[in-house]
Formats: sequence, C-alpha cells, structure tokens
Amino acid sequence: MSHISSIDRTQYKEYHVPHVHKTGTYPKHLNDVSSLFAKTPLLSLREEELQQLEVMVQFAHEPVLVKGIPGCGKQSFIKNYILQNDKYFDHIVWLDYIKNIQESFLLDDDLTKNLDIVFAHEENVPIRFHKILNKLTTLKGNNLLVINDPFEKIVKSDLDAIKQLHQKWKIIVTSNNATLYNEFINLKPLTKDRAKQLFYSFYTSDKNEKALDEIIKQLDCHILGIKMVAKYANYYNIDLEDLRVFIEKACVEIAALKLTGVSRSYASLFQRIFAILTAIFQEIKWTEEEQYVLKQLTTLPSVYITFQDLLAFFSYSPGRLGNPRYLQTLLGNLERRGWIFYNKVNGAYKLHRIPQTVVKYFWEPSVNDLNLMVKAMAERIAEKTGTLQANENFHLLPYAYNLLTHIVSSSKEVAQLQYQLALAYHDAGDIFKARNLLSLALSILENKQDPEDDATVASWKCNLALMNQDLNDFEYARVLLEEALIKEKKIHGYFHPYISSNLSNLAMVYKDMNNLPKAILLLEEAKRIDDKIYSEEHPIAAITLNNMAVVYQEMGKFKEAMACQEQAMLINARCYGASHIKVTSNMFNLAGIHYDLKEYEAARSLMENSLAMDIRRFGEKHPRVADGWSNLAMVLMQLNELKPATRLMEDAYRFDRDNFGIEHIRTGIRLYNLSEVYLRSHDMVKGKRAIIKAYQIFKRQYGMDHPFTQKTAEKMGRF
Repeated sequence: MSHISSIDRTQYKEYHVPHVHKTGTYPKHLNDVSSLFAKTPLLSLREEELQQLEVMVQFAHEPVLVKGIPGCGKQSFIKNYILQNDKYFDHIVWLDYIKNIQESFLLDDDLTKNLDIVFAHEENVPIRFHKILNKLTTLKGNNLLVINDPFEKIVKSDLDAIKQLHQKWKIIVTSNNATLYNEFINLKPLTKDRAKQLFYSFYTSDKNEKALDEIIKQLDCHILGIKMVAKYANYYNIDLEDLRVFIEKACVEIAALKLTGVSRSYASLFQRIFAILTAIFQEIKWTEEEQYVLKQLTTLPSVYITFQDLLAFFSYSPGRLGNPRYLQTLLGNLERRGWIFYNKVNGAYKLHRIPQTVVKYFWEPSVNDLNLMVKAMAERIAEKTGTLQANENFHLLPYAYNLLTHIVSSSKEVAQLQYQLALAYHDAGDIFKARNLLSLALSILENKQDPEDDATVASWKCNLALMNQDLNDFEYARVLLEEALIKEKKIHGYFHPYISSNLSNLAMVYKDMNNLPKAILLLEEAKRIDDKIYSEEHPIAAITLNNMAVVYQEMGKFKEAMACQEQAMLINARCYGASHIKVTSNMFNLAGIHYDLKEYEAARSLMENSLAMDIRRFGEKHPRVADGWSNLAMVLMQLNELKPATRLMEDAYRFDRDNFGIEHIRTGIRLYNLSEVYLRSHDMVKGKRAIIKAYQIFKRQYGMDHPFTQKTAEKMGRF
C-alpha cells in the first residue's frame, strides 16, 4: 500500500515451510529427552546431591548451576535427576550448548517441530530465537530446561538472553563458570566406596580390594577416569594388582608430561588422569581403521552423534568403514575399551573431550586425514538444503562448522563444504554466517584461477550477491552480479537461462538502489531472452514479469504493472494450479496495484481471496497471513470499514509482537499502520501511543537517518 507496509507487498518472498502437525497440545519431552532414559550405574552414586538439587530447583528464581571438573559426571547426574523427577514436570527440554545459546536452540530441529513453529524464509537468527522463547513462555505448568555445556563455554550473556524463561521454567545449567549465578551445586569427587562400586560395575575380571583402593586413590575418585580404566582392564582381562603397578608407573611419569605441550590449565586439573590415559593409549595396539575413526571424532563436537549421521560422515572412508555392520562393530569395540560412549536408546556415540584430547595429543589429524569426511559431510548437508525439509539437517551444522575449525586448507573440498554450509545457514536464518562462509569458499576458488571452476565461481557469486542484498549491501551485490554476468556470458553465450536470471536479479538490486530506469532496462533485456528460449507459459518467464510489475508500479506506471502482474499470475496458475503460493503472491501484488489506483473494491476482493488461500495452506499462525491481515486492513480503512480494519490490524500487530518480539521492525511497521487506523477512527490516544512506539523501534533498529524513522518522526510532529 502507500504506507510503510508496502515493503511487505512489493518484496513478498517465498517461504520454506516445513510440515507442521497441529495437535492442539505439545509433547512432554519437547526434544530428544527420551534418549536420556538409558540404564546407568550412576543412579545411586550421588543421592545426597540429588536431594539437594531437588530442593534448589524447586525454590530457585534463577538458573541453578551444577559445577564440577570435566569428567566428574555432571551430565549423568542431571540425567539421574530427570529420571527421578520426570513425572513432576509438564514439559522438559534438554539442550546441548555447542557454540552460543541462539544456535543451540535454533539447530535443534526436534524442538522447533514439536513446538509447531514455522519459520519464514527471511527471518534471521534473532527473530527465530525469540519465536522459540516466546512459544516456550506460553507453555503452562511446571517445566524444566537443562542446558548441558560440555565445553565449559557458556557465559552470563547467554543466560541473560533467555531471561524471559527464568520465571516460567526451572533451569539447570552444567558449567564451571562461577560468575554466572549464585545458586550452584559443586560435584565433588566420589567417596572411596562409591568409586569402587562404580569401578566394579564395569570390571568383572578380578577382586582385590587392596589393589583397587590404590587404583582409586591414584584416579582421585574421578568418574570418567574410573570408567575408562575399568573398561580397559576388563576388556584385556588385566588383574587388579598388575593394573595397580601399571597406573603407579604412569603417575611417576607425570613430570615428563609437563614438557610435552599439554596446556597449563589442562595439566593442572587432569595431570594425573591424563598421565594414566596416555599410558593406556600407548599400550593398545590400534588398527589403522581405529586410528582413522578416532582422528575423525576429534574434529566433531563432544556430544552424542547418531550412528546414521556417523555412517554418512564415513561414507567415503577407506577400507570397510562405509559398511554399516563393520563400522558398528568397530565403534562397539572402542566403546567396550572405554574410549567412546554409547547411548543405547537413540543409538548415538560420543568421544568425551578428555579422551579426545588424549587422541589429539598423539594423532593430530592432518588435512589428508579429513578430506574424505569433508566431502561426505558436504554431500550430506546438500541433500536437503533449499528444500522444505532443510530444517531436518540443521543439527549437522555445528558438526561441519567444528570440522572446518580443524582444517587449515584451501582445497576445493573445503570450499565445497563451506559453500554447502553457507546455504544451510542461510536456510537456518543466519545470513551473516552464511555470507562469511560463502565469501571464504569463493576466495579459495578464485585464488586457484582454474578455468574449470569459472561456472562455479559465477554461480557462487550470484548466491553471495543475494545474501548481501538481504543484508542491504546493495552496492556489493551489484558488483558481484555484474562480475558473474560477464563470466556467464563467456561460458554460456547470451541467450541462456542463467543470463536471464542474473539480469532479473541485478535489476532488483538496482530497484533497491532506487535506480528504477536501469532496473526496467535490465528486466526488458531479461524478457527478450525469455521470449527467445522459453515458451510463452514458462514459470521462469513469470518471475521476470512479476519483477517488471514491481518496478513499473514503483515508477507509477500502473497500466504496465497491471498487465505484467496479470500475465505472471495466469502463467503460474497454468503451471502450478490456481491455489499455488506463487499465484497467491501474484494476487497479493495485484491488489497493491489496485490500491495505488484507488480501486479499493478490486483490491479488497483480491486481498480476501489471497488471504483465504494462505490461511488454508498455512493456518492463521504464519507471517504471510499476518501480512494479509495488515494489508486488507489498510484496504478496509480506505473503504471506511473501520471496525474490521482495526480488528485485523490489531491481530497482525499481536502476531508480530508475540512471534518476532516487541523490538522487531515488523512490529514497528504494524504499529505505524495501526496508528493510521486509530487516527482514522478518531482514537487520538491510541494513535499517538502507537506512533511513538513505532518511532522508538525504528530509531533503535535503523537510526535517525533511515526513511522509516524520518517518516515516523514527521508524523509524530503533527500531534
């Protein structure tokens, strides 16, 4: 329309909409919490601390921390708490903190699916993050959120970011960061008796209390150390006296380890455990395939990874590792010797970060060691990137990102993984990270100056240009598209689909730069190519026509805009069917043209039809539907139907406020348009309040020089 909301109409994008199941209720376990319910020998080891945690969680008004050195059993302790208290909670979320709090929420596709959350394609990470938080705050009852921090990297700003959950949810965090909150439980080493109980739960080859007492003493009652040593000794049928001698000898050599490059912070905490595990590591006769698997696992996050994902990652590996049965057998042997952990419920494996450090101490993986995993991971991520099922692979993104941090290489395989990861992060709404990754990938290929890569370079430049356009860097987007266009013409000639698409994309960048004459010239050139290479009813031709309509409308050439938009709608209806999303988008844009021509009844009819089709497709809880409510309200306001206009605009405002947050630009746009409706209804108090809120949002988000801020300030001056 002729208001700020017109940006929603003219720039309407298509959405990637995952399947949404409408159950009316939400499951108790909102993500893969059920995988925690595996038998564990730790169930009775910390009864006093469990009772203490129960009381603290019940009465705490801020997150409760569970502290303790790595390997002391924090994760198992929390699992036991959930096992004992599951029946008292209405909803439970278990979150593995990997890089930051936003990604930890967003990349858990089980959580977003179980919450019935639909993300619009243009929504970025902060928007999606707040949609999840807002949905969680609406869940009634006694709810529990566990944030498991296996890397000890969580900071107070992470927990401040979820402050709105503090009053609604009980929150437990595993961390050694003493600056986070005052409420905490410090897990101390086990008592000697319980440490022995734990040892015997994994070791059945021998009984020798005196020798075991010395072993436990040398291990400092450290849970991970006990488990790994017990499993190793049991696997190789080592009696306890021989094990005691072996461990004492390893501990004597601690001083030598200080000189081998172990970091001071690590050595101060785990000097003894590290010495014992390195001694064990050197005793084992590792096969080449076991070495290969362990090297790969050191580059992945220390979290449980399903067997199916691991199988995909090892699909190009040498020997028999691509064989599911063989890989499962190999992983089973590593687990029985104590070097990796296995979760029977979801069939997942984990290399804890302490043995991970031991493996890297001896076998730091080289680029050649990782090339095959890089290739396999790129292909696995590419499977669903850009599809309606893209969110099903979001959990893989931290694995790939972590892998790339271990590689200093400019190989084409690394560039390909960076490229696929960039597209996946773009699907996940993190356009900044997507742009940075794609920039790195593009620089690798350009530096190689291989003519065989010219087509790929051109394609990647187009994708990078669109990402920069999304981030409002129009000048760089223009440069990239023009460079890509030169390469494409050399490779494909002039009359080619790629040339037409690039011209159309370049035209929309010029439109964003307010160079409308240049934009329409490029679109007319694209149409000439379309007319040459496509039939009259090809869907690509409809895209060019739609873009021409948008530019003509901005130029005030409504007759030309109407003709292009009607032709695009006709083509899409014949190609996809009359109820397809492309058709409803054409109807939406066509209604806008009628609005600009002050043909409000025609605009109303098209808007109502488009809105009804979107509601049937998406339900009422979707950004497209909120856009439809807002724009239909503006039409009804012009028809002086103020009560339904007010109701629709208020519904649109509440949707954006609740799903995007009170500081989001969409919320500001709704408030601006809502003020229009209130003022037309002579409700000056509500109108003034709405315009002031809109101004505050635009000022904070865009600054004083942005057109939205200036237009809103001008309107405020009328009061």
